[in-house]
Amino acid sequence: MIKLIHCSDVRFDMSLKLPSASMAAVRREDMKSSFDSLLKYAKENEINLVLISGNLFDGKNISRQTLEYLIGAFQSCPECEFVISPGKDEGGASCPVYQNVDFPENVSIFKSAEISSFDFDFDGEKVKVYGQAYADPSYFASETEKLRCGSSDAINILVSPYGVEALSDKARSLSQTGIDYAALREGTGSCGIFDEGDMWYSYAGVLEMLCFEDTPDGGFALVEAQKKNNEFICKPRLVNTVKKRCLVRRLAISGAVSEEDVINATARFFSENREIGENALLRLVYTGDVLPQLILPEKKIKSMAKEKNFFYFEIIDETVPLYNYEQLSDDPTIKGALFNAFRPQICSSDPEVRSKAANAFRVGMVALEGKYAAPSANGEE
Repeated sequence: MIKLIHCSDVRFDMSLKLPSASMAAVRREDMKSSFDSLLKYAKENEINLVLISGNLFDGKNISRQTLEYLIGAFQSCPECEFVISPGKDEGGASCPVYQNVDFPENVSIFKSAEISSFDFDFDGEKVKVYGQAYADPSYFASETEKLRCGSSDAINILVSPYGVEALSDKARSLSQTGIDYAALREGTGSCGIFDEGDMWYSYAGVLEMLCFEDTPDGGFALVEAQKKNNEFICKPRLVNTVKKRCLVRRLAISGAVSEEDVINATARFFSENREIGENALLRLVYTGDVLPQLILPEKKIKSMAKEKNFFYFEIIDETVPLYNYEQLSDDPTIKGALFNAFRPQICSSDPEVRSKAANAFRVGMVALEGKYAAPSANGEE
């Protein structure tokens, strides 16, 4: 039996959009800490194989400090083999680090878009790992169509920076290739392990949540596997390594007519969502139809959030002002001109474009009426 770990999207040297350098430094330390947790688990549990299916780095420009740390980290686990499939965000097959840097002997890297393989023997358990570097989803489809595993007594593994959605109709089922376990990367960061009957595949998600687009169930897949009488036996589970969650929550305030209404709705939200907890990164999105004169009291809301000890808190205003647009369209004054300038975006089929335009129009209308207080330099009222 072998033990393996599957992870993806570690994203070292990711550019982080945070208010201060100190906050970004804390988040980079969280990123490193999550990878350290994976290595510690590998050492303590005698993991044979670690599969990284894309985006160990977040770009092609990797710092010397990060490289030195990673080389030392790989060397600290000499009994464990690491197999890397370079992902899209780090340049895939063209990533200069993978092409030019000498990694330790226990690190194997797929450097071509064409599928190749590495062979391992863990105390008599033969393992063949197939994989490729990212180039274009069409390569995954064409390469898997012609892939056929030649050894039925070995555990056949595929590690790839693509997901099953990139497969062609001809290769929709990876089981036709003879693959026993596929360690894949899913574009939305979803996390899960799936049994297809005659094969398994997993999406590891992100190792650490670093942006609001990440899913909160990140970590790595832990798999115990063996080949017995040509039958693949697998015991997988997910291990969560997330240090800080990046969460998006929506708060509907339709019908609000005053700052007090908004403050009360926000207080109820915080009271009903105590599970968010300290150290979270929270984006609170306000939605709903409100009076045109109502501007969110951001300074007061942020003061309330500060008491919750969130690591980071931001407000997104997606409320829509209630205007008589038909009347404004015919208005001969500057208000009508302002509306007609925004009208194509306000009538857009894209909800995000529509919301932004409506809010920009509202700010303009409130300013024309002399009721708008300009934001301060720090973005607060």
